[in-house]
Amino acid sequence: MPGALPPEGGSNAREEAIPELRRQADLADRPRDSVDVVWDPADLEGTARGVEETPGGPRVPVPRLPDAPRVHEKAGTEGAAHPTAELAWGLIISCLRKIPFENAGLRRGGRWQNSVGGDLNGKRLGVIGLGRLGSRVARVGKAFEMNVLAWSKHLTRERCIAAGAELAPSLDDVLRTSDIVTIHLVLSERTRGLIGARELGLMKSTAYLINTSRGPIVDERALIAALQQGKIAGAGLDVFDEEPLPAAHPFRTLENVVATPHLGYVSDDTYRIFYGQALEDVIAWMSGKPMRVLNPAK
Repeated sequence: MPGALPPEGGSNAREEAIPELRRQADLADRPRDSVDVVWDPADLEGTARGVEETPGGPRVPVPRLPDAPRVHEKAGTEGAAHPTAELAWGLIISCLRKIPFENAGLRRGGRWQNSVGGDLNGKRLGVIGLGRLGSRVARVGKAFEMNVLAWSKHLTRERCIAAGAELAPSLDDVLRTSDIVTIHLVLSERTRGLIGARELGLMKSTAYLINTSRGPIVDERALIAALQQGKIAGAGLDVFDEEPLPAAHPFRTLENVVATPHLGYVSDDTYRIFYGQALEDVIAWMSGKPMRVLNPAK
């Protein structure tokens, strides 16, 4: 937990705050104990927004800086691609090998070996979106000796070759022929509702849909209906239209769904980057040398 910050006000407030922020930055190596120090440039006359609970710990108000320039500068942090790609594979294998179901049976003392799992070797992986996440997922698919097919609106053959994938003629072709369909697109007006009842109807009845991108890319009602009616074998989902997922939502109880509470980015590496760089951003701004500025002055 952080120590006391310097008193509010005074011409040296900026300089006095920096050592404490540097000390707090050291905590970024321990994400569970980290603090999120926030500066609200819209409130230069007072402290930053008050103490608020966050996943990594409490937010700590930064003292007001009466000598600070009245600018509205926003700084960001980088992110890591591998945690979400790794979770996608966790969902894929959990679906195919019925890991949650078998684990639950084992814990309650049930019958030994309740299911026969599916295989990855020799099957087709359909990757929708071959950016930095989709490319990672595709390369892992090749390591499992899968046939990898990829599609997005402006995907090139060269990018597919680099990821070890084959360029699909169309989205429909990916859906019709893949055993696993995994989504790695940014949510936009073009991708919202991209996978609806028609698209789900093209999938094999033995196929699984994996979504670690954004919930609204898939029509939720259509997916629930497809799962309930057995039109597809199942789904691995980390993202939803509404988060947190409502208590009575079908995704919580459908036996052919493996669902996680948006854990794609929630990893040690990601939190070290988020918390460490957020504190670096504050220190840099208070030192008069902003870094990772999202809206640079013209």
